[in-house]
Formats: sequence, structure tokens, C-alpha cells
Amino acid sequence: MPSRTIHALAATALSAAALTVAAPGLAQADGTQDPAYSGPVTPCDVENTPRSGGYAAEPQTFPKSIGRTGPTSFVLNFDAEDEPDRFDVIYQNQQIATTGWRGSESANTFHRPLAGPGSGSIRVAVPRGSSSVVTVRVTTDSRSTVWQFTAQCPN
Repeated sequence: MPSRTIHALAATALSAAALTVAAPGLAQADGTQDPAYSGPVTPCDVENTPRSGGYAAEPQTFPKSIGRTGPTSFVLNFDAEDEPDRFDVIYQNQQIATTGWRGSESANTFHRPLAGPGSGSIRVAVPRGSSSVVTVRVTTDSRSTVWQFTAQCPN
């Protein structure tokens, strides 16, 4: 086998191993993405918007790098617009914050207990831990929903 091929295979194996170590749970042992995650790890301060309408029958999860391990805190800005959506923040397999269902009463066809208007922000306290990645889980209940969120980088 030519040495370039060996180097390429070694680099691929190392990349998969590095992904598994850097972001536990995001990659399976074979290096493929865990199906529980909807997308790649994106940096803080980058807005997440839905793919095509925003609705999913199951909650969608978005791993976000916050640039440091806990303890720290950051601000989650969200906009569920009118149709109720819920944004939960997960850190090391534990839910650490939620917005509750957010949206307008006039678009609340499933009569969710609304915690407030569609847009807002919450400060998320990240407990002591070993990961610099949080996961934002977005739950929707309407096919016409539109939403977005931004996890600001900690100060």
C-alpha cells in the first residue's frame, strides 16, 4: 500500500477518534455521527435556523461549542415567532435550562402552557463539567413553525 494511502487512513482514523474524544456522544465508535444529533457542532455566536420550515416530528438537537468547560454561563437568544416551540439546553446528558413553550396564544393550537412570548433570552448557568459543548434541543408542534436561536459565547 503506498505511504500516502497509509497516511490518509491514519489521518481519517485519528480524526474520528479526535471527534469522539473532543465531543463525547457525537460520534459512534466507527466514526459515524450518532443519529441522536441533528447536526455538527457549531460555534457559539452563530445563529441556528430550521431546515425547511422548522417542524420535526421528534425534537431536533443542535450541539453548540461554548468555548470552555463549566462552570460558566452564556445567554441563549431565541425566537419561536408565533407557533409555540420549546428550547432546552442539555449539558453532559442533563437538562440545565429550558425556555418552556414560547409563542403566541392565537397560534397555540395544541394549547401548550405558554411561558411567555415567542422571542426572548435566558441566561444559562453551566455547571462544573469536562465538556465545552452544550446541546440545544428544539421541540415543535406545528408544521408551519419557524424558529431560530443563538447561543452567545460566554464573556
